[in-house]
Amino acid sequence: MKLDDDDYYVLNYAEMMVSYLGNHDFVTLSNWYGYSAKDNFFTYWDTTANSPYHYMLFPDKEATLVSSEGFGPSFGEENSWGYGFSYVFKKSVYPNAHFHDQNFRSDASFILELRASDFKMHCVPDETGLTLHTIHTQNVSCMFPQYRLPEFLLPVIFGNRIHEFLAVLRSEVLKQKSSAQHLSDTLTALEKVLDLARQGDWGQYADRAAEHFPECQNRYGRMGFTTSSTHWRPGIFFGFLYNGTDHGVELTAPQDGPDFCLILSFDLNDPEIAGYDKHPAYGKLIERLRTNPPPLDFEFLNQLENSQNKPPNQWHPIHLRKNIKLLFNDQQSPAEQAAIIRESAMQLLGYLFADGELDAMKKDFEIANENFSGHAVPGNES
Repeated sequence: MKLDDDDYYVLNYAEMMVSYLGNHDFVTLSNWYGYSAKDNFFTYWDTTANSPYHYMLFPDKEATLVSSEGFGPSFGEENSWGYGFSYVFKKSVYPNAHFHDQNFRSDASFILELRASDFKMHCVPDETGLTLHTIHTQNVSCMFPQYRLPEFLLPVIFGNRIHEFLAVLRSEVLKQKSSAQHLSDTLTALEKVLDLARQGDWGQYADRAAEHFPECQNRYGRMGFTTSSTHWRPGIFFGFLYNGTDHGVELTAPQDGPDFCLILSFDLNDPEIAGYDKHPAYGKLIERLRTNPPPLDFEFLNQLENSQNKPPNQWHPIHLRKNIKLLFNDQQSPAEQAAIIRESAMQLLGYLFADGELDAMKKDFEIANENFSGHAVPGNES
């Protein structure tokens, strides 16, 4: 049974979920109650159905009502299985399926392994109030519920202790920002950069974006944010590539604007990292990305194998990319485009980290660095 420490569970939750498990190997909730702590927004989400409009709840944004037209055909299926706070399963699923040692979207890889092993799985709706899944400024979860409920129903459904729980939760989210909050801040800033850049030429407005957001990178023909420190072990950039010259790539459709990218980068000036392509985990990562294409029809570009008739840029070997015209698919409103950017970034990160190869490399590089003296200072990455 998987429980999240920032969600609320009633006393008979375990008993009820075990009864729902029955003769299946795995069960989770398909319909459930949710709460955004910063918005005081009480909701109910039937993840199996797409309504014309849904509420969009993120940790760092105001609750917004959005059209479901841009959600895509697999939206309901992915969300029905993708929230791990209500997972209940038999011990027999191990070792065929397990949670990898990763910080992001371990639920998704667990579900994929369950399906690959033909375990008996099903979803059930929460119609009595077994659990309350929360959104707050210290996590990266998001929700798209169809229904907003009045707050006075909280103690009616969950009992009076729900008020004590929510008071503790609100006090916790006032503490210092975590790495999860940094990621959330980055995604929000990325959406605001998009607002600026859509006003005109990308190169011109990249400068303007950098003025508004000091952490925004405007160099090497790309505009966006890096999730790591200066020493890339490895680093992950996500944002917009509007000129591929430095990276040694051609844009997928330059006539239709830049590519939205997730780019994996390594610090070649660090002798412990320069040979990253020989690391066993890197080889496994490449093989997985090659045989299992990225979600949302993103392209996997392996710079070390396909440098498009140019010398490969070993600083930035892996690109997951898609032209923004195809990405937005005629969705014009800022709210809809922001939702697409955020969902794409989250899915790409989950895909990239799914099998733990990056975590293995990062761990080995950090150990090697602790044993290495005279560490070089990075120069020009290009």
